[in-house]
Amino acid sequence: MTDEPTNLILEQLKLIRKEQADQRTLLLHHTDLLRRIERRVAEGERRVDELKDDLEMMLKSEIMGRLGNFENEIDRRMDEIEAKLRER
Repeated sequence: MTDEPTNLILEQLKLIRKEQADQRTLLLHHTDLLRRIERRVAEGERRVDELKDDLEMMLKSEIMGRLGNFENEIDRRMDEIEAKLRER
C-alpha cells in the first residue's frame, strides 16, 4: 500500500517535468521567432530610410532641373524683350 502513493507522486512529478520541458521548448521557440521578427523590422526600417533618402534626392534633382529650365526660359525671354526694345 505504501508503494501506491509513492508511485502516484513520482508519476505527477514526471508529468510536471514534462510540462516544464514543453513550456521551456515553447519559450525558446517564441524567443527565436521574436528575434527573427525584430531583425526583419530593423531591416525594413533600414530599407525605408534608404528609400526615403533616394526619394529625397530624386525630388531635389527634379526640382533643381525644373528650376534651371525655368531660369533659362526667363533669360531667353528677357533677351528677346531686350532685343525688341533695342529695335525700336
